[in-house]
Amino acid sequence: MFRTLLFIIAFSISYLVCGQESFSIHKCLDLINFELKDYNLADTSPSDTILDVKNGYFEVSYDYAKLCQVTYFKNADKSFTVLSTGYYSDQQCFNYFSYFHHIPSSTDTSISMEQISYLPELQFEDFFVSDTITKMISKYLPEINANYLPNGEGSIQDVINEIYNYHIILPRQGKQLIVELTLCDYIPTNVVSISEEDWAVFSEFTHPVYLHYNKKSKKFERK
Repeated sequence: MFRTLLFIIAFSISYLVCGQESFSIHKCLDLINFELKDYNLADTSPSDTILDVKNGYFEVSYDYAKLCQVTYFKNADKSFTVLSTGYYSDQQCFNYFSYFHHIPSSTDTSISMEQISYLPELQFEDFFVSDTITKMISKYLPEINANYLPNGEGSIQDVINEIYNYHIILPRQGKQLIVELTLCDYIPTNVVSISEEDWAVFSEFTHPVYLHYNKKSKKFERK
């Protein structure tokens, strides 16, 4: 009986090691057919790479910029959600983009998913500390309309859409995403003369939004 008990314990440990723990960041990268050229859409050479097997995390960076990040989240039904981010830039601005994948519990295939399936609806205004930014845009809106926006009939929201974008920062540990705004300075550089003090308002009066992963609903939720 004692030998039988030892066999059961050994079998259970073997199952945990070879079964539930068999999914790894290596397999994750393989299933999503990861190639750096698909994520680093900028004229930038990577300077550092992190492959954290323990925490299921992969990152390629250059100086201060995270060129790409990949991580996965285990769901209650033993499937996995994979989230990856990439980086692109042009002569004036840089931005980030994201991909979502569903890995069934069989862990032998990857299904591309729409971002809307995982993230709550976010508006740029969700990141504004106060109405200081909209007031600042209102100050320069007539000049921006006269020199940049189509037909000279742009709104404050049009300007917000021109200068801001989202950056989803993946966790190396835990289940919390940080979403920040990136800022494109094309308008003050090429269109309208905005003082440094006024332009600083567009970054200083924003805050990040934190999203926590729910493994039952397979969605990120506002905290």
